[in-house]
Amino acid sequence: MTWNGLQGFQTPIADDSFIVDGVGAFGTMHSERGLTYYEVALSGHMIPQFAPVAAFQTMQYLMGFRDTP
Repeated sequence: MTWNGLQGFQTPIADDSFIVDGVGAFGTMHSERGLTYYEVALSGHMIPQFAPVAAFQTMQYLMGFRDTP
């Protein structure tokens, strides 16, 4: 995928980079050139159902209520 003039992420996505409050590492997260990518462990496409705390924390970050994901 190409966005902002470059193809793909320019730096690798770090393992265990998505930290959920009170849970610990719960997946990966990467933000670059205005695009944010999340992968939440053990949730499939139903993140709000299987990982509600992670879904809530992600929405808080995307809406600007949190400084860090």
